[in-house]
Amino acid sequence: MRHTLVLVLLVSLATPVFAQADRDRRDGNWWMTLDGKTALKVIFALGLIDGIATGYNFTLSLDPTGTTPDPWKWYDARVQQFASHVTAGQLQVGLDDFYADYKNRSIRIPTAVYLVLNSIAGTPKANLDVMIEKARREAQQ
Repeated sequence: MRHTLVLVLLVSLATPVFAQADRDRRDGNWWMTLDGKTALKVIFALGLIDGIATGYNFTLSLDPTGTTPDPWKWYDARVQQFASHVTAGQLQVGLDDFYADYKNRSIRIPTAVYLVLNSIAGTPKANLDVMIEKARREAQQ
């Protein structure tokens, strides 16, 4: 009887966790909750496309040592360093702050995401300033 009570208690405590996980899961069931919300679906799809470009920035950036590392290991290390502890809200505020500077408005979003994540991760300001200036120049070409 005692084991049954413990099992019932564990299941009842775990149920809200699984329910929350289901709400946060981005799958077909979640997609169908957006029925009639075409604008949200388009924005989500644009985010996926920008995510591909951001992945490119993470994977093919040169290692500061000047070598070209194994792309998968490099990508994993960079995601761990820059994105594993960042929330969507934090990124949104960072992008708002970044684009508040009119000189940054021509910088494409995937590049801005990369720069904001560097800022959040603690990249030294002097290095970040050089990166931003380079991004501004490239955005004008």
